[in-house]
Amino acid sequence: MSKKILVADSGSTKTDWCLFDETAHKEEACTVGLNPYYISANDLLRVLKEELMLLRSIHQPDEIYFYGSGCSLPDKQLLLKVSLEEVFPHAKVRVEHDLLGAARALCGSEPGIACILGTGSNACFYDGTHITKEAISLGFWLGDEGGAGFLGKQLLTDFAYGKLQNTPLHAYLEGQGLNRQRILELAYHTPMPNVQFAQHAQTLSVFRNESYSQALLQTAFQQFLTNHILAFGSTENIPLNFTGSIAEFFAPELGIAVQSMGLKMGKIVRKPIHGLVAYHQEKASI
Repeated sequence: MSKKILVADSGSTKTDWCLFDETAHKEEACTVGLNPYYISANDLLRVLKEELMLLRSIHQPDEIYFYGSGCSLPDKQLLLKVSLEEVFPHAKVRVEHDLLGAARALCGSEPGIACILGTGSNACFYDGTHITKEAISLGFWLGDEGGAGFLGKQLLTDFAYGKLQNTPLHAYLEGQGLNRQRILELAYHTPMPNVQFAQHAQTLSVFRNESYSQALLQTAFQQFLTNHILAFGSTENIPLNFTGSIAEFFAPELGIAVQSMGLKMGKIVRKPIHGLVAYHQEKASI
């Protein structure tokens, strides 16, 4: 019987799962995001037991490789590992940070720079096996420059301050039922505020050609590049590879920001999951 491997790529918003074996047969699923900073142990187990029912009932994996947002610290990795081992008791479980997952998905076994621009943001140098340099990550409230949470937070902050008066953006957001009270509720009285704010980043896509949207995107992407890429040192000749929904949706604007900073654009892949499956298929065959 061929070995079954379950790979997961989890952000704060959603988790992509792919179960495959040595015959290249694949089963895929999608659940909510499993960021340990925002989900309780009970909810984590509920998601694993209920939303992954199909994969669990048909196949029991031999190995699990879980790459997750919020899984950079040992205690957060342990929370995911214990939960996965409870649901999949016969599997060998490995939990890693989503940044390593992005690097393996984008670069495979080759060295390079991997960047995440999804709900949050991050970047690293990768030597083909391990992360050798990692940007400082401050999370949603203090960092995540260029990510959807950051963009949505800035947009709603400017709206609440009245900076969008007499613009189509203001009328649109007001039509969505937003006001100062609702924005404060999103910030301080809802679970996973990063996801709540990230959902409003799509407004910038609706009003993509507005001068405000273009200015915000350029400022946010330049902040990301300044804080997360230029801090590495000499990177001018090394292509920047990106993954995440924001990188894909706003690829033209991102490309302009990269060029304006004297940096080199690499490839953009929205979902890391297929690159991760290819990486682990290669490793399993060695």
